[in-house]
Amino acid sequence: MDTIKLKMRMTFFLHAVATFLGVISFIGAATDAQAVSGTTFKSVFDVKQYGAAGNGERLDTKAIQEAIDACSNSGGGTVYFPEGTYLVGTVIIKSGVVLFLGPGATVLGSTSLEDYDPPFLIYAEKARNITIMGRGVIDGQGEFFWDENYRPLERPDKMVQLEYCQDALITGVTLRNSPAWTLNLVGCDGVRVDNISIINPRRGPNTDGLDIVSSSNVLVSNCYINGGDDCICLKARLKHKPCENVAVSNCILISDDSAIKLGTRSTGNIKHCVFSNIVIRNTQYGIGFYMKDGGIYEDIQFENISIETTRDPSPNYNQGRPAYPIFIDIEQRTDTSGIGTIRNVVFSDIGINTQGGNCLIQGMPDRPVKDVTFDNVRMIVSGTKDFSERHKPRGVRNMPLSTNDYAYIPAHFTFANVNGLTLRNLKVGVEQPGHELHAIYGANLEGVIVDGFRGKQALPGGKLATIHLEQCRDVFIRGSVALPRTGTFLHLEGRRTQKVSVIGSDLSEAKKAFESDRSIRSGVFYQSANRLPD
Repeated sequence: MDTIKLKMRMTFFLHAVATFLGVISFIGAATDAQAVSGTTFKSVFDVKQYGAAGNGERLDTKAIQEAIDACSNSGGGTVYFPEGTYLVGTVIIKSGVVLFLGPGATVLGSTSLEDYDPPFLIYAEKARNITIMGRGVIDGQGEFFWDENYRPLERPDKMVQLEYCQDALITGVTLRNSPAWTLNLVGCDGVRVDNISIINPRRGPNTDGLDIVSSSNVLVSNCYINGGDDCICLKARLKHKPCENVAVSNCILISDDSAIKLGTRSTGNIKHCVFSNIVIRNTQYGIGFYMKDGGIYEDIQFENISIETTRDPSPNYNQGRPAYPIFIDIEQRTDTSGIGTIRNVVFSDIGINTQGGNCLIQGMPDRPVKDVTFDNVRMIVSGTKDFSERHKPRGVRNMPLSTNDYAYIPAHFTFANVNGLTLRNLKVGVEQPGHELHAIYGANLEGVIVDGFRGKQALPGGKLATIHLEQCRDVFIRGSVALPRTGTFLHLEGRRTQKVSVIGSDLSEAKKAFESDRSIRSGVFYQSANRLPD
């Protein structure tokens, strides 16, 4: 009978266990725990058996680290956290170790900086086959490291940091209240982040959700991230190791900054990345590319994404910051920085709802963005804004204003210094317009295809053309429709404008189909098979 009671006390529920081969659920006991993480392991190391109090008052760092060390020294296994609150400083994960946070278990970061060495809550370096999993919580107590105005005080660095690790899995857990960046992957290879929640105060300073830095073969899925800085951010800080082969899917992202961000650090390359089936809500910048240091961003795809940009409802918070559902920019961080490259970027099946925001895609005159496609993109704008005093986002505090800045252009979509631009089935709709805006503005473009566009300028019958092109070459517009109460559909200007064609479009609802200034030479513009206004 005593044996039966002992087994009942040891029984716990294991479920939602993700592995690189799939997601497997288990219901079992500690005596039959060989199934954790989908692979066999030798032993279960209960942190309370190593002296952890789990009462949230006594520091448990030493006891937990002893359990981890014993687990690693035995060849690997699971370090188990039963229900309780474990106050800790830095905990170091080692190869072959699974940290399993049972239901009701919370790892609570110490509020004393003396307890952090190195300055992370959970840390691993050059570890292989490591896992953080379960239904428990990792709480960094970030509010103790900010003042009443959310300005950072002296604080720990990243809450969870994996450096140069291979074959890592993070699943099921909730990460919250980080003092700074929450989950940071640096130089890692083969990481899966699945079914986790990251929740930080919206005003928490620098509380990024997931940062993927010069890491490869990273799968992120089924996550909820809500915080005070970028939700998912890819960086390339290591010149010798690109950030590549990253797939993000089935996530909900909420941010006061960028939901998905590439940069700003770009000394290396970011390539071969796919973001799909993502909901972006209540964010300042939906998708942002910040190229500043001379690297290459290439072969990046975004598909089946819903983007909502809006201002935070809190009074007097971020009221002066404009919203950008999609933002791409190339610039130099300093006069001595390299000039980077952005190429082969695709946005497909994107729905945008924005309060006065616009999309800005711009390269530099001597380094254009190359080969960008918008396919089946719909944008609904609630209220239009005055852009005349607007400056582009910099992504870095205290950078001087840039001379290469098209943010002031009054347009829903602004493209500048782009070679190879395809706009297919793009639709723009405006609710409650207040200021005049073009639907599309292009400057210094080359190789443009507009196919199946539907829209008009913001104000019905307004003076600004629906599509305004300046110094553009090799432009082909076809199968497009001017919506009712369109003013001028297409305006051309600039002596470098060449070879513009409009074919097979219904422009009958426009007050005026085409206009050009005196700089446009004879033979530059061609139109055929269009239905024109009476």
